[in-house]
Formats: sequence, C-alpha cells, structure tokens
Amino acid sequence: MNSPVLSTCRCLCLALSLCSLWACSNEADKLAKKRIFSPEDPPLAVAAAQEVLQAEALATQTELVQRVVHMGIAETTERLGAHQFTAKLRMEWIGNQRRQALTEERVLLSAQGGVSGDFYARLRNGRGQGYDILRIGHQVFAKNQHGTYRQRLRDRGMAERMRQEAFGVLGEVDELFEHRLLLRADGKEVVEGRQAHRFQVALGGNPREEKTKTALPPKWEPRKDLSESSRLRLSFFERRIPETLEGKLWVDADTAVVLKAELQGSLRVPEGEAISTVLIRLATHMEQIGKDPRLIIPETFIPDEDKPQGIAAALERFGLGRKTRTETDSSTEAFPDEEE
Repeated sequence: MNSPVLSTCRCLCLALSLCSLWACSNEADKLAKKRIFSPEDPPLAVAAAQEVLQAEALATQTELVQRVVHMGIAETTERLGAHQFTAKLRMEWIGNQRRQALTEERVLLSAQGGVSGDFYARLRNGRGQGYDILRIGHQVFAKNQHGTYRQRLRDRGMAERMRQEAFGVLGEVDELFEHRLLLRADGKEVVEGRQAHRFQVALGGNPREEKTKTALPPKWEPRKDLSESSRLRLSFFERRIPETLEGKLWVDADTAVVLKAELQGSLRVPEGEAISTVLIRLATHMEQIGKDPRLIIPETFIPDEDKPQGIAAALERFGLGRKTRTETDSSTEAFPDEEE
C-alpha cells in the first residue's frame, strides 16, 4: 500500500509538471503572438538605405566599393531623395579590320520615394534607338523613341526593371572590368552643393573573388547552333581581358551615393590570332537633388486594351471576326441525312 506521504509527493510532482508545461506553452503563445502582430519589416530598399556607409573608407575596403558602385536606384532615391541622373556612355571596338562605335545617353528623373516612386526614364543610342518610360502613381506609360505613349495597366515589374537599367550603368562598367575597381582618396570637393569625397580610380590586379560558391546546375546547351550575335556576345564575355581603367568618382559624404563619375578604360579581346580592343568612356552626374521633377501624365496616349483595335480590325477584314449568336446557332443545325 502506498503511504499518504508518497501519494502527496506524487500529487505535488504532477502539479508542478502541469504548471511547467502550461508556462512553456504560454510563453510559446506569447512569442507567436508577438511575431504575428509585430510591425511588418520595411522593404529591402528602405532597410538598406538605413545602413550607415562610411564614404571615406572606400579607399581601404574593396567590399564597400562594390556596395556603393552597385547601389540600386530604389536605395539611392531613399538615401538622396528626388534627383536627376544623367549618363553618357561610349564604347568603341577597334580591330579585326573593323572599327565600330556605339554611344548611349540615359536620363532619369526620380521623385521622392525609392519604393514604387514616380519617375521618368529615357534612353537613346547613336543608332536611332531608345525608349521612354513614365510611372506616376502606379500608372505606367511607355513608348519607343519615335512612337506614342501606350498605357500599361499590367506592368508586371517592367517599369522597375527599366528604371534600374537606366541608372545601373556604373555597375555595368564595373562588371565589364571584372569588379576590379580600386579607389584612392584624392581630397574633398563640393558637388551640387553637397560635400563629397573625391577618389582616383585604378584597375585592380585580380578579379574579385566570391565569398560563397554555390553548386550551379550544368550549363544549358541549345538544341541547335547559337546565332551569330549570341556567339559573338558570349565569346566577348568569356575572352575579355581588362587592360586599363582610370578616372574619378565623387561620393556623397552623408549618403555614400556616387554623385559624379568620369571613367575611361580599355579591354583586350583575343580573336584567333588577332586581338581587338574595346575602348569605354563613361560620364555620370547627379543634379537637381531634392527638387521635385513635377512629372505629369502624357496628354495623349494609347489606352491599354485586352484586344487592341488594330488586331480586331485585321481579323474582320479577312472575315475572321467574332461570330454572332445567330450565326453560331445556324452553324450547329444538323445536316439532312443523305440516305433519306
């Protein structure tokens, strides 16, 4: 028989176990409720813009150079506010009995707000090609250089990609030179009324190594041979050898945003026994900082429609228009039996 003392001890142990289980579950419930009802995390661009970057450390920290050079337009706008960005790029190919040049001019007017902010972007090249894109209050309008604005109700992120493309030219040049951009402090200067650190640009000795290496799937090979343009493009990126790079960067002391850039460099591209040279020159500039560009919706534009009128008119012209209900009913009538 169990003694009364032993029974009492068992009851106390059971009660303590139940209390501890209740306390654990109650604490877990509190943590769960805290996670559920906590404020939503800010967008990545806003969170990144809150990080303090020391512009004066760019001469000694190569990772910081990459962080600043490849800063996206959304984060840049969050840091700097409204502004106008202008870039002029010239690329010249010399060698293999040919000499070709391509120039580009990119203009970007950004209103306040990096996340879904209003903007106008324009790109033009020396071959008469280019585009204009405008976003105002979640309404997007786009056109080619010689066309008319068309409303894009189903944007699917196109506007954001084109905004980054118009702004990211400095990062593109850094990628061409295998992320070997090195900076040397060269004093301070006032740019657009803001205190800026000036840096001399040089070409580093070795390509930047990735910190983490992930296992990638095998390279996809096309079923048929590559087109000539694709083959040349891949050959250029695989064989290019950075040769020279120099210039200057002006970086805002408060926000670590590149306010101005002047770069020129050259790449060597072996082509069999011959060697071609690619000359690159880039100039970018920030202006109208803090001033609202006052963007407005175009006076005339083509509305976005599920079925553009041009396609409908062409179908009707060739007798392929949508059938009416009467025509549909008559077409379903049974034909007389030939055996009758």
